[in-house]
Amino acid sequence: MFGFLKNRARTAPPQSHPVSQRSTLAPSQEPSSSISSNDVRVELVRAVLKDTMRAHGLPSDWLRCEVHTLPGAKTSGALHIRIIMNKWSGTLLKYTMAMEHLILTGLDRYDPAVDHSGYSVSWQFSKECACPFPTMPAPETWSKKKTPAPKIADTVDFFDRRQQARQSGSVSDRGSKVPQLDPNYASPSYADTTLSQP
Repeated sequence: MFGFLKNRARTAPPQSHPVSQRSTLAPSQEPSSSISSNDVRVELVRAVLKDTMRAHGLPSDWLRCEVHTLPGAKTSGALHIRIIMNKWSGTLLKYTMAMEHLILTGLDRYDPAVDHSGYSVSWQFSKECACPFPTMPAPETWSKKKTPAPKIADTVDFFDRRQQARQSGSVSDRGSKVPQLDPNYASPSYADTTLSQP
């Protein structure tokens, strides 16, 4: 007689089921937020690289970057920045350390709430980068001593009194050599100047 109540009781979901659904849905929403924050950091690195190149007069097509999350650094959020050189420039290679420093300090300036000291930077040459030095030089190149540049002879300034020898003796001795005035010498007397009235 009351069999339909049993069927309804079986089909009715328990009260704890919505809570379990919320608990299973919550982790699936967390990666999307972490991915979006990671994308923001990647775009920030690219923007800082472009701004640094523009500020120092580098053409925009010389360098590009790839940004990767360091393995095991998901909690700290440290990134690896790979700068790819598209056009060869021996002068730019001299300033790679300065470029890395400018990028990291630029990230600190744009996002001071994040610690960027854990970021790593590496350099890579693209296939389009035509290097004029495809082979290594002879081994003797590294052991050669550089000859110092010849020194230019200093010109002596005739009027520079610092080059002249100083007089020997103390200050009091030198003062005694100064000719003294004759005590009997009397300076001529002059009348006071007066202005005539018109």
